[in-house]
Amino acid sequence: MTEQEIEKDDGIFFSLEIKDSKYEILNSLNGTPPIGRISDITSQETDEVDIQTWLQSFVREFGYTEELSPEEILILFTKETGSITFTGPFGKLEIFKDCNITFDRYPT
Repeated sequence: MTEQEIEKDDGIFFSLEIKDSKYEILNSLNGTPPIGRISDITSQETDEVDIQTWLQSFVREFGYTEELSPEEILILFTKETGSITFTGPFGKLEIFKDCNITFDRYPT
């Protein structure tokens, strides 16, 4: 896999506050992978991270504790439904543009 410059626009595809954190997925341009943003609401610190790092942190909020490697994660973008689906050992996470989510977690 070669690294490519990730282009983004200023729009937010998804945003959800959980406890003291805010999880966002930024819209991407030209078919590049989306970028995740994780913010600490208390300290107002924000990190932009690759989508795999974002996903690992996000599924931990729902009780998944195992480490994830990028090779274990399948990401599917569906333009027709405006959704991103993540599949891996944690289960299946589907996020829709209107910020609805479904998470089917595999038992560990």
